[in-house]
Amino acid sequence: MKDPTTRWLRLLALLAAMMMVAAACGGDDADDATDATVEADTEGEAEDEESFDDQAAAQQEGADEEAATPADSGDPVRGGNLIISGPSDIGSLDPIASSSFNTQYRIAQAYQRLLTFDTGPDIGYTQNVLIPELATEWEISEDNLTYTFKLREGVMWHDVPPVSGREFTSADVKATFEAVLAEGHQSNLLERVTSIDTPDDYTVVLNLSEPFAPLLNNMASHFMWILPAEAFEEGYDRTSTVIGTGPFVMTEREVDVVTKFEANPNYWETDANGEPLPYLDGYEQVVINDTQQVLAAFQAGEIHVMTNGVPDELWTQLMTDFPEAFYGEWIDAGMGQVGVNLAREPFNDIRVRQAISLAIDRKGMGESIRGGGTIPTNVSPALSDFALPESEREEYLPYDPEAAKALLAEAGFPDGLDATLIATDRYGALYTAQTEWLVEDLKAVGINVTLELLDYATYFGSRWPDVEYDLQFGPQTPFLEPDEWLRGQMGTGAGRNWYNISDPELDALLDEQLGIIDPAERAEKIKEIQRYALENLMNPIPVWTVLTRWAYAPDFTNFYRHASYGFNGLEETWLAPSS
Repeated sequence: MKDPTTRWLRLLALLAAMMMVAAACGGDDADDATDATVEADTEGEAEDEESFDDQAAAQQEGADEEAATPADSGDPVRGGNLIISGPSDIGSLDPIASSSFNTQYRIAQAYQRLLTFDTGPDIGYTQNVLIPELATEWEISEDNLTYTFKLREGVMWHDVPPVSGREFTSADVKATFEAVLAEGHQSNLLERVTSIDTPDDYTVVLNLSEPFAPLLNNMASHFMWILPAEAFEEGYDRTSTVIGTGPFVMTEREVDVVTKFEANPNYWETDANGEPLPYLDGYEQVVINDTQQVLAAFQAGEIHVMTNGVPDELWTQLMTDFPEAFYGEWIDAGMGQVGVNLAREPFNDIRVRQAISLAIDRKGMGESIRGGGTIPTNVSPALSDFALPESEREEYLPYDPEAAKALLAEAGFPDGLDATLIATDRYGALYTAQTEWLVEDLKAVGINVTLELLDYATYFGSRWPDVEYDLQFGPQTPFLEPDEWLRGQMGTGAGRNWYNISDPELDALLDEQLGIIDPAERAEKIKEIQRYALENLMNPIPVWTVLTRWAYAPDFTNFYRHASYGFNGLEETWLAPSS
């Protein structure tokens, strides 16, 4: 067995070289997932708070932690331009066509949903507390086949042609949902909806073929943005034009550089005192794909929110050098996975897939490269109601290279086999280091991996979704509904089934959980499905759920992080003046 310390020293050298050679390979960590915030206990402050280690341990056991906020006292302050850094970008802003985190983060403050997930000091990072957004209330029929949503009146679209500030109506919801069902990557979120009625301008009725337990959660999904009807009438190009009802209006966009927003002067929401929102004049999302550059910009006050992942030693140094800022780390809502193409031999042999899983030193990888985290299964451990206990996760996903070699021999490959693995460097140096670690683990048991490190557009836009690979490694979206983790990825023909999976017995289990309305009963079925998948499928192969970290400038105030894409609650944040 390799010495993990020796291997980590080699990977540190790789990281250092990547940081120095090119910004394109700099340290960042989008995780195709998002992170939450907890106020850091730095320099002896806030001594009554849990340490980050304690918080991480609690999350590993499935606890929903409160997401504290920096400087969450005092009266709101109006004005100012918030600057948020991220590691990468994507060309399309079309929420119907693109599931990329880069798309969703850039459109989330412009578009809105019927429902959303609440945030606040008493709401955990992955806690799904549903509240109205464009809807005001909803009613479910006794047979669970009809969902009626009452819409908010007096909501105006952004004053951008061709919509030009007209009122939002039920026709917009109907047009959006019909487009999702017809062509959307998220069509599975409305799968049992058979028709959509609009009896008046402020009522939408969804008619279902069968009960569909995830539906309300899906209404608040970070993929269920409501667009104006004109977006589907060839009125404008929704890949580059964003027209929503949200608190901010997109004013400028340079792909891979910056996307700028200004406060929506006609935004419908007010604060608790009846004052208009948002407080900010605007905000920018800038792309900085170099670790040293983003650290310097954050310490210089040039950015207020740093979402780029940072290696452990640099994070510790940042906290020491800039103690007045706010730092958060927790177990991420997404996870890293190895995808296996079942249409290619010998990867359609479960013994080969089991050997791949047994070859991976998950804890060595996670603790050495990420400084912590936890072993997942096919549902993120952050979804505490649905996740298997940690002891069971470890039992299903052990590290046993000798057993891996034995399985390969049993499958007819006593001398090993060759494979190609695709990944991208646009999730950052830390994910690239995890990829290198994975490649070494597989080579150690005789799986000779050729690594194809692709640009993000090729990796996420074609090779992964088109299943043009042997093996694939990278982060998966922080789905907040277990149906997306399971049926969305493993159901025959599902939108995120990028692995050629088709298992009739699994399909039956996945369909069964859809109709279970009782939450506790459904949670047990979800756990049963995970056990079935780990025992009979082992694809995608869960690898590691990382400890993710974000940092906030001292003046960024009243922000409570939630796992869904898009900075939920940004309209109620402000930049406090320096004392």
